[in-house]
Amino acid sequence: MDDKQLVSLLAADPEEGLKQAVKIYSAYVYRIAYSKLGDVCTKEDIEEAVSDVFVSFYSYVTEHGSSLRSAAAMLSVIAKRRCTDVFRERCRQAETLPLEYADDHPGDDIFAEKSELISAIKALGRPDSEIFLRRYYLGESAKEIGSALDMKPNTVNKRISRGLEKLREMLKEGEE
Repeated sequence: MDDKQLVSLLAADPEEGLKQAVKIYSAYVYRIAYSKLGDVCTKEDIEEAVSDVFVSFYSYVTEHGSSLRSAAAMLSVIAKRRCTDVFRERCRQAETLPLEYADDHPGDDIFAEKSELISAIKALGRPDSEIFLRRYYLGESAKEIGSALDMKPNTVNKRISRGLEKLREMLKEGEE
């Protein structure tokens, strides 16, 4: 079943369409959730987030079924937003940032691949490390980051630009 057929089925019969969407896209949504939450949530929490994504998707389809153009795109947007919400909830509950948490898992291939970058981001220090976390992990805009950190958006953008240069230099030194 292709995406157009699925969208048609969702508009005609949302329940059957949801069953098919789960069958077709559950691995896709799980991968998005794992990539965003794998280092801060348990497997059960990730599965719950995936379930929440499909519930939100079903709600959207029942309300706006005729305006849906792509099930995959909508699921992707819902999954990223839901994962961002879960991540923010976790950050509020935790005493440390997830970047520090990631180093506690040596041997895990996903963390091993990211550990050099995570260390480099940590080495930038505050507020730059927090700016990078907010920008590239949470997807916040410069305006949102500036508001949270009491900075002007153009200052945030400049810090990102300079921080990227520093990261490039640090990572090049690490390769040598």
